[in-house]
Formats: sequence, C-alpha cells, structure tokens
Amino acid sequence: MRSVTYAGQSILTADDVAEAMVALSVALSNERRTEAVTVPICTSEGAVTTADLVIGAGNEVISVPVEWLGEEPDFGDAAEQLRAHVLYPASPIVAVEDTSERGAPEWAGDLDLDIDRG
Repeated sequence: MRSVTYAGQSILTADDVAEAMVALSVALSNERRTEAVTVPICTSEGAVTTADLVIGAGNEVISVPVEWLGEEPDFGDAAEQLRAHVLYPASPIVAVEDTSERGAPEWAGDLDLDIDRG
C-alpha cells in the first residue's frame, strides 16, 4: 500500500494505482495538461471507497510506502484504466541518481572543437 499526498491531504491506495497515478501525472505535466481521475482508496478503517483527483500540470503527487496489515486490496482494474490513458508513458519513468561529485556529467572525451578549415 502507498500513501499518496495530494493538495495537502493523504489517501491510501494500492501500489499499482499509486505508480500509475504518478507516471500519468508526469506525462500530463509534460504536455501542460491536467485530467480528473477517480481512484480507489482505503480508509484508515480498511473500507474501500474512491477519491476524485485532478492530476497533471501544477499538481504535485507524492507517493510513499506505508505498512498495511492484512491483504492489499486488488485495485488492478483502476491501475489499468490509468495506464490506458493516451498520454501514459510507453516506457517506465526511472529516477537516476547523480553519482558525480559536482552534480554535472562527467565527460569521457576531449571537447576541443578546433576545426581545420585549411
């Protein structure tokens, strides 16, 4: 399960729904668009309900894992609906950690661009 923070509020949803929401939100932001989505969530008492959210440009979505006692609900259909969006990325979005000391790319060659036009 994951806690998704959106507009100062947190909701609990399944891992696959949270992943799909974040990926679609990034894709929409890249196109400067927003979309209203309805996602299944769990209350703190374990009841299943839904939440309506606007994701995309200007809307931060933060997803963090939470401990969940019991079986995680199957929200696979909702995750698939998010993934079926025309703007959903074809390849996964992967964060890459910067391992250089200065935070800049390390160049592997000589960038001397002197051109002999002789």
